[in-house]
Amino acid sequence: AAERKRAADRRQQLAPLKKQLQQAETRVAALEKERAKLKESLADPALYGKGVSRLLDLQKQLGVVERDLALAESQWLDLQERWETAEKEAV
Repeated sequence: AAERKRAADRRQQLAPLKKQLQQAETRVAALEKERAKLKESLADPALYGKGVSRLLDLQKQLGVVERDLALAESQWLDLQERWETAEKEAV
């Protein structure tokens, strides 16, 4: 009974970190999806026969998404390391 209580306490202590980690994973996935959509748009040959404003806008959006994705991945890695460390310490 005492061991089950300790396990429950550990889960409760780790819950906020686990939630942050899940949110970071969701953010990375959403940005990867957005990046893929932008790259697909940029791969459309019809885009290059039109004015450059749409092309420049898509390229700018892609740059922002790639920057945000790099940051989100970095945050996810940090949270993942913290999670693994916390799990080891909780044992």
